[in-house]
Amino acid sequence: MKDLTEFQLPREGEVTLCEVDGQVHSLQYSCYRSYDVDAITNTVKKHPKVHITRDILQHMTTGDDVRTFFVETEVPFLKKLIQTYFECGVLETLHVASTGNKFVISDLARVVLKLLDATEYVKNKWKMSFVELEPHTPIVSPLRNVPFSNIKCISWHPHCLKIAVACSDDTVRIYYDNGSVGPILKYKQQRNISCIEWRPLSFSEIAVGCDAGVYVWNVDPFVAITRPTISNATLLHHENHVPIVSLAWSPRGDLLATCSNLDSTVLVWNVEMNENSSLKRPGSTGNHIMKWCKSGAKLLITACGPKFRVWDCLLWESELWEINSGEIAAACWSPCGSVLLFATSEEPFIYYLSSTRASAFNTKSTGPNEAIPIVDCSKIERNGTIVGGLVKDMEWDPEGRHVAVLFQNTNYVAIFRTKVHPVLQIFASVFIAGAPEESPCLIQFQKNFKHGACLTVAWSSGRLQHFPIVYSVEFETTPNYSLSTSLF
Repeated sequence: MKDLTEFQLPREGEVTLCEVDGQVHSLQYSCYRSYDVDAITNTVKKHPKVHITRDILQHMTTGDDVRTFFVETEVPFLKKLIQTYFECGVLETLHVASTGNKFVISDLARVVLKLLDATEYVKNKWKMSFVELEPHTPIVSPLRNVPFSNIKCISWHPHCLKIAVACSDDTVRIYYDNGSVGPILKYKQQRNISCIEWRPLSFSEIAVGCDAGVYVWNVDPFVAITRPTISNATLLHHENHVPIVSLAWSPRGDLLATCSNLDSTVLVWNVEMNENSSLKRPGSTGNHIMKWCKSGAKLLITACGPKFRVWDCLLWESELWEINSGEIAAACWSPCGSVLLFATSEEPFIYYLSSTRASAFNTKSTGPNEAIPIVDCSKIERNGTIVGGLVKDMEWDPEGRHVAVLFQNTNYVAIFRTKVHPVLQIFASVFIAGAPEESPCLIQFQKNFKHGACLTVAWSSGRLQHFPIVYSVEFETTPNYSLSTSLF
């Protein structure tokens, strides 16, 4: 079993910049702001440079409504209701109607709103009773909710150099190559965003999971609109299937799977028809992680508890697995879909699963059909630096050559070098260190990087770092390496 002692720790006060042919380049933080990684490699020269500060979010909060720039005029009551309906939907129309002085319409709107409030109260009480029966069910998404960061989740477009960033003010900002800023997706009902993902084989559609359901936005890059209206989005909503905590597009982009931690049912949507089919098994609780493998043949769904299922997406049959304690905290598929890596919420181990024909953690067998611990991520301390611990998230790069691991309570991101065939091999590669007082919150590999692999790290300061791993064809034959250099 591998462990973290094989890694070479970054020097104190250094920021890790990139890796080129096995040589890790780092820099003292005092020089970092005046230094450009393009001096080492130009592979990320056109990548968007993103730094979400509280000043940016405050500016958006105070001036996000374009109607504040216009002088109000007297609009007939009926016309005002029609405009509100088309701009903001039925609920907002009822609120506007209830504030009017039209005797029948306003009173009726107030009665309907009270009925809706009463229904919502009863529904919430029922949900809380369900949570009390299942004490391990979390109320918020354990992975994508980052309460102390300005960035909540990120998503690279699968086909072009474009990244979406969901911020703590519940806006989704689109950034293009060369630093150009795209539209900002914001809507009043789009609250508590937990997950975002671009639609495969589509240039402009992105799904946003939140308390209200899933908004599928159509972001046309050729239309110069900085704030698309809700008419550019489709709401996928199902009763009791909220809040959405995870979603996953099928690799062909024809299906969208969603799950809620308060609903045992997983829904698979046909977005164009706004129709869904349910995946449900008796005795299951809410769900919180979904991962579709790159081939589209398998779908991982983890419950809010010790169970998880691997679905065969050709026959739509599932196999139930169960761990000893806790729940699945992070998981990732190999690009070929033959290997699943996962970590639990109570053990600092990464488990390897190559088959789905036996029970995980079977202590009576040591055959290939059980989950095997392959990496020990227990905390270690060297020269006053602590690394490792419980795993928060894992990402496998699209070529299957690197796995990035994000820890819950330590400030370094670990990258392992991997080989999947003929058997899985894993080697220590590099620790990514940020600036002092920064901690990593989110990680994701760019999906179409042509020079090796590029890991994007969202730091607690609101900064996005693109960490390129560049290697030549000759260097690929050397899997285990640990070289480093400091620029200053």
